[in-house]
Amino acid sequence: MQKASIAGLIALVLLLVSCKKDSDEMQIRTRVDEMALAIEAKNGREFVSYLDEQFQDQDGRTRKKIRAMLAVIFLQNKTIKVNYKIDELKVSDNTAQVLISVTNTDGNLIGFRSSRISIQSLWKKINNEWALYRARWKRID
Repeated sequence: MQKASIAGLIALVLLLVSCKKDSDEMQIRTRVDEMALAIEAKNGREFVSYLDEQFQDQDGRTRKKIRAMLAVIFLQNKTIKVNYKIDELKVSDNTAQVLISVTNTDGNLIGFRSSRISIQSLWKKINNEWALYRARWKRID
């Protein structure tokens, strides 16, 4: 009987760990969805709210510089439509790596018009909230 209780407890712990990981992955997926919607709505303030205070991209741009870059892109384009797919999402404790493929069919996003972009992003969890703190992107077509 004691062996069954221990096995049950182990199964419960494994289930809870699995649920936590799924919850983290779902929270990140939701944040990526919301970021794409913010771009389409031309809402730079909302977009940068998902970036960590210490955010930097591959060129050293901070939250402030990203918001300024988005303001220019939003002014240059009547509409922006972002289609994306999360190719890979790995959560490890309070950090995550996310690889995203973006197809931009309308407008000029991140300096590329009508193109496919690969984005490598690093996220960290602070106070139970996921924030993007590093990003690298490149054109893939």
